[in-house]
Amino acid sequence: MATTSFSRSEVKGGAKLQKYLFNVAQKLGTGGTVRVGFLEGATYPAQDRTARLRAGVARLNAVGPVKPGTRAFVGPPKPSTKAPLPVATVAFWNNFGTKTAPARPFFSNMIAEDSPTWGRRLASVAKATNYDTKLTLARMGEGIQGQLVRRIVEWPADNAPLTIAIKGFNKGLIDQGIMQHSVGYQVVGK
Repeated sequence: MATTSFSRSEVKGGAKLQKYLFNVAQKLGTGGTVRVGFLEGATYPAQDRTARLRAGVARLNAVGPVKPGTRAFVGPPKPSTKAPLPVATVAFWNNFGTKTAPARPFFSNMIAEDSPTWGRRLASVAKATNYDTKLTLARMGEGIQGQLVRRIVEWPADNAPLTIAIKGFNKGLIDQGIMQHSVGYQVVGK
């Protein structure tokens, strides 16, 4: 048998409470925004991806076939890509997958699992910073940035044999460390 009880709460304080809330509102002002992720300007260095692929295939062939009777082979050279590639693009491909790579939803998982705590954390940080909006948002940005980097670093080893041969190790989402070091935050407004 379930029972339900209700209690009545009263807010007391009158003029003092109104003054306190007014002062908090004045300190917070009109607010601002914090952006966290792979911001504009974060790019992978221009490189010849074809040469890197060929080196990986050569390493894979030197070790031996992945499956009995097969060998990795890269056909005739394609024009090399030497333009910088935005880190946000690669992060998107990793998070959602492509025709040739599985989804590794590190960003989506971080938001789904960590965002329910952000509201309480925001309130706590705002109080600790004496309701300084810019400082509050900067500290929230640092915290969420850390959560995202942790998701990248903790992603399991799930690379294909050719990818392992190209990279020289098996660690999903990490190659040269560029993506994890490119996570940033920016406070906008206020």
